Amino acid sequence: MSEIIELQSVVKLLEKTNSKLIKAPLVPSVVTEAVPGMPKSIFKFKPISVCEVFGYQIAEAIGVRVPQMQGFWIRKALRSKRFDADPGRIGILVKYHEDWKPLGREYAVELDVVQAARALALCVFDRFEWGEFGLSGGKVYFVDLERLLPPMQPEALLAASEIDRMEELNYLAVGYGNVSFSAIGEVLEEAEQLGLQVRVEQELQRLCHLKSDTYCRFLEISGHPLDKLLSHFAAFVFGNRLNSIAGWFDLPTHEVPDWR
Repeated sequence: MSEIIELQSVVKLLEKTNSKLIKAPLVPSVVTEAVPGMPKSIFKFKPISVCEVFGYQIAEAIGVRVPQMQGFWIRKALRSKRFDADPGRIGILVKYHEDWKPLGREYAVELDVVQAARALALCVFDRFEWGEFGLSGGKVYFVDLERLLPPMQPEALLAASEIDRMEELNYLAVGYGNVSFSAIGEVLEEAEQLGLQVRVEQELQRLCHLKSDTYCRFLEISGHPLDKLLSHFAAFVFGNRLNSIAGWFDLPTHEVPDWR
């Protein structure tokens, strides 16, 4: 579980951003003293950033090493040169590591085969363009998890009627469920190419033993107007993907708690 804190001074926070770090489009925005415990953090504020919040929670729960993160949201609309966001959008702050070095998958496998296998297993819950490996303090990390689970957009859901909100989430759940087996197959294909097939299969089968009360706990968020709905929905699609993994390996499935 993690608390989504309300940030009331997003514009002021961004005004203090190191301008040298935001001129290049591929370089992340690094903000200072945004939250206690993170002197510098990477600021990410996309309509689907809640997926990354859930992604980091899943990763940590299944043993994938990730940087410290903090989810946040805005109560009022934000209009600036860099962002145009409606009330309810959720963003994420990820701890910035000064010595960070990007890693290719092959090198990550050489440095830490256990972390590489677990990270690849995590990608079964992704939609496309999996996360990236990095090295800090001699340890392998996995980052950029914004594409895990269906593309939920809290601000749009908050503005919608209850009927439209439920229809949208149901649409997302069906679409996500329809690609479960292709997602599993893609991960196992990549695992084979990296020489990790046995390890990744073991990690996936280990995940199938997760009980619903366990993953409901680590997929819970609080502090947002739609926190319960988003938490229940995330647990629902996660549980269904677990059942798809179990089906792939002819393992027992389980009853998934409904999100409605």
